[in-house]
Amino acid sequence: GLQDRAITRDLEWGVPVPLKEAEGKVLYVWFDAPIGYISSTMEWAQRTGKPEEWKEFWMNPQAELIHFIGKDNIIFHAIVWPAMLMGHGDFILPTNIPANEFLNLMGAKLSTSRGWAIWISDLLKSFPPDYIRFGLASVMPETKDSDFTFDDFRTKVNSELVNNLGNFVNRTLSFIKKYMGGRIEKDINGFKDEDLKFIKELEEAPSRIGGYLEKFEFKKALKEILALSARGNQYFDYKEPWGTRKKDPEETKRTLYLCTSLIRSLSTLIDPYLPFSAREIRKMLNLEKALSWDEASNWRWDRDIEPGEVKILYKKIEEEPIEIEKELKGEKKMETISFKEFEKCVIKIGKIVEASEVEGAAKLLKLIVDIGDKKVTLVAGIKDVYKPEDIVGKEVPVLVNLEPRKIRGILSEGMILAADLDGKPVLLHPDREVPPGSIVR
Repeated sequence: GLQDRAITRDLEWGVPVPLKEAEGKVLYVWFDAPIGYISSTMEWAQRTGKPEEWKEFWMNPQAELIHFIGKDNIIFHAIVWPAMLMGHGDFILPTNIPANEFLNLMGAKLSTSRGWAIWISDLLKSFPPDYIRFGLASVMPETKDSDFTFDDFRTKVNSELVNNLGNFVNRTLSFIKKYMGGRIEKDINGFKDEDLKFIKELEEAPSRIGGYLEKFEFKKALKEILALSARGNQYFDYKEPWGTRKKDPEETKRTLYLCTSLIRSLSTLIDPYLPFSAREIRKMLNLEKALSWDEASNWRWDRDIEPGEVKILYKKIEEEPIEIEKELKGEKKMETISFKEFEKCVIKIGKIVEASEVEGAAKLLKLIVDIGDKKVTLVAGIKDVYKPEDIVGKEVPVLVNLEPRKIRGILSEGMILAADLDGKPVLLHPDREVPPGSIVR
């Protein structure tokens, strides 16, 4: 059965528990945070001038509530939060809670505190938004932990976006513009054999891809979309319009008609992943609006096909690493500081006299450290490597004139210096015992 789970913490920060007998306790963050889903919807409704509109999302039995979360938060979204909603009685319950595994970065766990992370704003300096959306969608950790690397990102963008999808769109529309007078009539007929097989695949694809999306199998859906584009390239090559355009122009028209029909469908199917590309394709096709998902299975045109200006949809990513990549790989030239700046850092040897866990924190230990003239409190992210009882009595270098800051309600008055080995801290110690407060020069 279900085990009891505490919803309060003994911390100095947080939302106080509104009970006399719980004085000094605060609510655990993932007990009260989901309430913000509702309050933020209320705030949105007020801003839009429809203060009651939030109820359509949270109290309407026809609405569907889905939580997209990480695997470390399943319990609170699947048990605690629904229990709160049921206890209140007026709100709908989650119908599905897709939980992803963890996405790592270049073989190591993401950590903003260690600087092992990539900010989207940095990526956008080097890549269009659709490249980034595609790269992340292709490595979504849906069923197991996955890893993002720049080498893999380049390979996938160049092979799937540039050489597959972008190539299919460009070769088809450019052929129409260059060799067919920029126009294919709407009432083309006479399709046979490979054409009919291709039509059947086009008609069935939206339903199959939509089914994956409805089951939150985003990588499978993306794989099907790319396979459909690859099928378009295969069909184009098989029909050889460059060879039939003189000896059998009608056959060439049939080929380009169906290829353009697939491009039109793809402009809808890729929209959840590549909205900017979808918009650009529709512009090249002179489509005023996107097809609905159901309409994407229709291969017939109700007007002549007359592409507008044909542009290169994607450009190849070169092998040269970008700035953020150089930083992560340690290839970027190190920024230097003056000796005068370095002299501002006061580093002393401190002796750990007390160590305890910080409640509710997976990696933090609270340390009392003797630095000679006084004892200071430090919060260190070393719990996943060191047990409190194993480090009491150890001597470590401490940056003692770092500006104090509160971490989990505890004022940390400095920083322990440690080595980083594969993302894990390794404490440093003098090779022989020295008095606490000894200056490190």
